[in-house]
Amino acid sequence: IANQLRDAVPHRQDMAVEASTADAHALVPLCGTYGVDPDSANAPYESTRFTGTFTRTLPALPASTVATEKIGILPSLRQVLCVGQDQPLGVPVSELSFAAPIDVRDQVFPDLFGLPHYDENWTLTYEGSLSIDTDVTAANGPAVRTSQMYIDADGIRLHDQTRPFCDAGVEPYDIVQLRGCNSTLGDSDCPVGYTCFVHPQSTVANLGACMLSDEADRLANACKEFLTSLRQYTVSTTTSGELKLVPRKHVLTTTPIDGCTSDDQCHTLANYMLQNESGNNPLNDLPINDLHTYSCAVDTARKPELAADGVSPLKRCIQTCQVDLDCDAGNVCDNGTCMEGVIPPQACVNAPQRYELRAAEAFAVVGDHSGYHHHVIADAGGNCIQDPAGSLYDIGRIPLRAPACSTDPATNPYTGQHTDGTFDPNPCQVTVDQTETDNNYVPGTCAAANPATSLITRPADAIRYRGRGLTLTLVDPTYAGDQTCIGDGLGVAGLAPGTKIPVVPPLYQESVRVVSGFSPLLITTGAAYPVKVRRGPGESIWVMDEGDYLSKSVDTASTRGKVFRIESAAIGIVNILQ
Repeated sequence: IANQLRDAVPHRQDMAVEASTADAHALVPLCGTYGVDPDSANAPYESTRFTGTFTRTLPALPASTVATEKIGILPSLRQVLCVGQDQPLGVPVSELSFAAPIDVRDQVFPDLFGLPHYDENWTLTYEGSLSIDTDVTAANGPAVRTSQMYIDADGIRLHDQTRPFCDAGVEPYDIVQLRGCNSTLGDSDCPVGYTCFVHPQSTVANLGACMLSDEADRLANACKEFLTSLRQYTVSTTTSGELKLVPRKHVLTTTPIDGCTSDDQCHTLANYMLQNESGNNPLNDLPINDLHTYSCAVDTARKPELAADGVSPLKRCIQTCQVDLDCDAGNVCDNGTCMEGVIPPQACVNAPQRYELRAAEAFAVVGDHSGYHHHVIADAGGNCIQDPAGSLYDIGRIPLRAPACSTDPATNPYTGQHTDGTFDPNPCQVTVDQTETDNNYVPGTCAAANPATSLITRPADAIRYRGRGLTLTLVDPTYAGDQTCIGDGLGVAGLAPGTKIPVVPPLYQESVRVVSGFSPLLITTGAAYPVKVRRGPGESIWVMDEGDYLSKSVDTASTRGKVFRIESAAIGIVNILQ
């Protein structure tokens, strides 16, 4: 009808069904389908779904702390049980799948208007970038920005005259990664008169710093700690045009989500992290002993949290040292603590600094068209604040730890709204049924039994994220650890049962392509500038443009303009009256 948004997806109601072999007039569920290939020639538009290509990507070693063989212990998107004519015993499918049960799909895609692009690639990157623009795309700003850095009595200040920080969605305790210059590109990342200098003792691949060509060698010693570090900093305060930064301590990624309890526990967790770097089953691994030292203490440069008791401040396993060699590569020793970045002399950062803004201790949820959603705004003083009128669903982060979801059965599964009008926190923690294929082993070994696998449905810890038009459930944000075989989940020897260990390394990414989001139906009329739109007979739409039509025939009168008639029943057909 006129003035009403209409959906351009003609087969929105299609489902994963086929004719029953017992009754040709009946339709029964089908599991082995992802719908019609959206890239095939003349493919019909079907229901919103993912295309069946789900990618999990580990950062390259040595940055990754998980071997490829153990990628299955990392967080993943929920799978549900599908029982169909082709799979009478059932099979696990993604909750985003075309074959997922209808009630699940309704919860996963609750609002098609919230998916403004027919086809979009979504990524979940742990501690990933808040921006995704490249040289050929423009969604929400460049991933790598350039600003001026100042070192003074206020500490470290990153100043940008374009005032991008609130718009980018950066929050306190986020990560600023100084990108310096890529030494493999020569001096092309640096201004004229500057050289891309790499300190001889640096262990961070290709990470140089732009320094005046005639000063680089002279400043090498004074800037050594800065030049040999990862150059990662924590955001302490945010304004639209300036970030204040503090040096970032090096913390063990396997620190329990509820905090550590002792230095000895930290050492056990460090051994477990090294174990995860091996692709072997624990049963076949040689004894591992991490030679670094750790202190279980509060880290003021990370977001303050409460421990499991709900009262004490959460403690993290902080790497300690006496000299730089006591720290992991890319970290430097400063006053007994391994640091990922230090406060450098001003002379070390006089050149414009290239940097990246990253979400801290959370997955950044980003669409390649939609970008990163947030409701950070600038107040009257230019300070970055959370918009008090911001949408509950304008969120682009999934942390590994979140407030509990409601257990009230009357809570709306689509929106998280309670009967009293309040809403679940977003994201929130919940226990869900996770269906998956589990390995079977010969007792006492990691050899495959017969049958080698079995289908199971287990209760799993999960984080539920509700975004615009897309609800995701991230299962297993933490892992208990393995004792005998990869994936047995029996726990780490020496740790209390139920210890929730995060094993996900920074920049681990999950990506999924979603098709058949909302696509508005557009009418191509060829009208110049419409001056009138009227409802015609039979629910048709009549549009008159402003251009004069000069008749060249005595049988046809000249008119003010063309009249375009669009029939509601066949909106793609336009008849022109002159």
